This record gives sequence, structure tokens and C-alpha cells, in this order.
Amino acid sequence: MRLPYSIHQGNEFFPANVKLLKNDVQLFLANMRTDQAAILAERVEPLFPLADVENSFRSPERDENTKCILQHLLAFLDLIPGTVQYEIPELNPIMKFRNCMHFLVGLLQNNDVKQAVFTEVNNQSHSRDENVWDYLEQIIEKNRELQELMAMAAGEDASALFAMSLVLEQFCLFWFDVKQCKLPHIRRSDILMYKLSKMLQDRYQQDRQKTQPEGNEPLPAADA
Repeated sequence: MRLPYSIHQGNEFFPANVKLLKNDVQLFLANMRTDQAAILAERVEPLFPLADVENSFRSPERDENTKCILQHLLAFLDLIPGTVQYEIPELNPIMKFRNCMHFLVGLLQNNDVKQAVFTEVNNQSHSRDENVWDYLEQIIEKNRELQELMAMAAGEDASALFAMSLVLEQFCLFWFDVKQCKLPHIRRSDILMYKLSKMLQDRYQQDRQKTQPEGNEPLPAADA
């Protein structure tokens, strides 16, 4: 899959990139609070009624979960939590993030989301090689794959957070593929979650390399 340049570039954990991405995410979050309908109207094709898209993707619970994921990722760019015992487990930021990720991955099991994918792919059938029914089978397989990856993200340390960032990356790539990587049709939240996940992976790799004894081989790239 060839990603648009604006999605692919600028995801390394460098101060200038971090500042730019944080500004984009904070602006998006502010817009979510002030004008949800306007964001929706910008990100969908005229072919699809706004009400249908709103019902499929933007219920209050889903909006809140998207905000929660973005806010956690912003915080993790500043500080990756260490292994700390919390008297109230629900206050553990990694546990809270895991709950958000379980909710996100679980969306692929929802019938309204499957119907939205069906409509999207069916209306693009002239430019696709896949049969729409085969593509819906991929939803089931993708959900199974992401659930297995989430099961591997056990624990409350940086490695668990890294594993969940890989899950988020794959979730976003799935939707990019559904949208055929056409930038005007991709939800802005998916773009930001993807870029944040890649930047967090790069931070994790940089932190690991700093703690490696001299002479050890560097870690492979996150997407190798």
C-alpha cells in the first residue's frame, strides 16, 4: 500500500515533528468539541448521506473513545509510564489506553461498520480487483488478527504500549485500504492516530537503543 506523502512523512520522534503533530492533534480535538458536524462533512464523499455516516462512525461513545486515544497518545509522547502499582487500577494510563484500544478493535465486529465497509467497497468496485464479499471476509480476519495482537500486549509497561501502538497502526492501515488511500476520503482522526502510533513506536525504539549496552546490535525498525 502506497500511503500519501503527508501521512507517511514526519512521523519520526524528533522535536520539530512532535511539535507539529501535537499542534495538529490539539486543533482536531478542539474542532471535535466545537463543530462535529463540520468535520464529518469535510471527510465523506457526497455519495454517502451524512446521517448514515454519522450513525455508522460517530456515535457519542465512539467520539469519546477517539478523543481518549488521541489524548493518551499525546501524553505518551511526553512520558511513557513506567511500571507502577496503582491503588486504583482504573487510574493506570496504560490500562485506560488498553480499554480504549479494545473498544476500537471491537468496532470491526459491529454490523453497522461492516455495512459501511460494504457500501464503500461496493461503490468503488469499478476500481477494485477484490470481490466485495471477499473484502468483508477480510474484516473478520483483520479483527481476529488485531485481537490476537491485543492479547500479546499484556502488562503495564512500555513494551505493552509499543505492542498496542502496532495494533493501532494496523487498524488505521485497514481503513486507509478501504478508502484506497485517497486523502480527501480518509477520516482525519485515522490519519492522526496513525501518525501518533508511528511516532510513539519511534520513541520506544530510540529509548530502547539508549539503554542497550555498547556493542549490541540496534533494534530493527518497528515496521520491518
